Amino acid sequence: MSENDNPQYDPFAVPEGYDPNGAEKQQQEEQALPPEEPWYKKNPAMTNFVALVIAIIAVALFVYLPQVLHKSTGADYPTIGYPSPVFQIEPLSDNENLKPFTSYNLVGKTTLVNIWGPWCGSCLQEAPHLSAINKELSKNPNFQYISVAYPPDLATGFEKEKTVDGKFVLKINPDIKEQKDLFRKMSVDAATSAGFSGKEIYWDPDGILANALFQSFPEGKQRGIAFPTTILFDNQKVIRAVWVGYTPGLEKQIEEKTKELLNQTSEQ
Repeated sequence: MSENDNPQYDPFAVPEGYDPNGAEKQQQEEQALPPEEPWYKKNPAMTNFVALVIAIIAVALFVYLPQVLHKSTGADYPTIGYPSPVFQIEPLSDNENLKPFTSYNLVGKTTLVNIWGPWCGSCLQEAPHLSAINKELSKNPNFQYISVAYPPDLATGFEKEKTVDGKFVLKINPDIKEQKDLFRKMSVDAATSAGFSGKEIYWDPDGILANALFQSFPEGKQRGIAFPTTILFDNQKVIRAVWVGYTPGLEKQIEEKTKELLNQTSEQ
C-alpha cells in the first residue's frame, strides 16, 4: 500500500519536531559566537619560534647574499688574467714622502690593492684583517699593499658613448677635491683604528682608477665598482684575484692566495 492510499497520510503535514526557523536560528547562533583565535595567539611559543627563524634568515641574507651574488672566491672575476688598466692615484695622507702611484709601479712586486671607504661598514669590518696581513707580508721585499680610499659621493652617475666602444663611464663629482681635508681626516682615523699607520693612503679624486677598472671588464661582463674590492696583482701587473665585498673569513683566502703568488714569484 502506498502512502497515498493511507487515509492518515497528509503530504502537507509538518514532520514532528521540525522547526521552520531552525536554520535561521542556527545561523544567528553561529554569528553570535566569538571569532576563533588565530594560531599565533593560541601558541605563543610557536610564534616566537617562527619570528626567530625569520630573523635568522634575514640576517643570513643580509650578511651572505652579497657574497653569493658577487661570488668572491678571488678566482672567478671577469678581469682575472688581464693586465692592469692604466691608472694613477694621488696621495691622500699628509705625507711628503708619498708619491703618486701608477699602474707601472705594480711591475716587480706582488701587490694587494684595497679599494674602500671610511663610510663603508663592510670596509671597516675587513680593515683590521687586512692590516694584519699587511704587517706580516710586508716583511717580504717583493710585496706591497696599496690602500685607496673613496668618498661616498665621488661619482654622480654614469654616462655612455664616452669611450670608443660605447661603454659606461663614471661621472665624477667636480666638488670632490674641495672635501680633501675632511675626507683625509676620516680616512686616516679609520685606517689607524684598524691598525694601519695612516700615512700611506691614496685616493682617486679624478676617478681615473675607478673608471679604468670600470672599463677593463671584457665585453658583456661589466659589473661596476663595489666597496670593498681587493685586487691581487702579480709582479707583471696582471690581475690574479679579485674579492668583492667582505664576509667573515674571507681574509684567510686573501692571505693564502697572496702568499701562494709570492711563493711562485720567488721560485721564478
